[in-house]
Amino acid sequence: MQIISRDIGSIGESFSKYLVESIFFGNANSVTLYAEYKGALDFKFDYESNIDGNKTLRDIRVQVKTGESFANFITTTNKYTISNVKNEHKEKWVLSKQPVLLIWVDPDNQNKMYWKIFLKNTPIKNTKIPISHYLSPATFF
Repeated sequence: MQIISRDIGSIGESFSKYLVESIFFGNANSVTLYAEYKGALDFKFDYESNIDGNKTLRDIRVQVKTGESFANFITTTNKYTISNVKNEHKEKWVLSKQPVLLIWVDPDNQNKMYWKIFLKNTPIKNTKIPISHYLSPATFF
């Protein structure tokens, strides 16, 4: 019998790409990032946004982390504390002109995914994700 080795990081990334595409109704195209972001981001989504009747091209950068080694649930706050994400990467995210979406995939909990957006003023220390930040197609609304 052959045992198939699985990379849960790649599986989590694939699931999250599919889910983000669903949230943006298929208007997003994933592109793997290279060069300056290598190791700090997994992919980005380019999508059209219709604001006041004007179509605008936007993008979101995405970093996916999969597995229990990246999060610890704190019952008193109903939040996940994110760990094992380099502060130097988070510093790049807050300095970026585009928002960066951190997605944590919990494979032990029916592959639920939780998100945190990194913008210019987002603190990089003690990163926490509330359980209400559950990623689903309803997130769009």
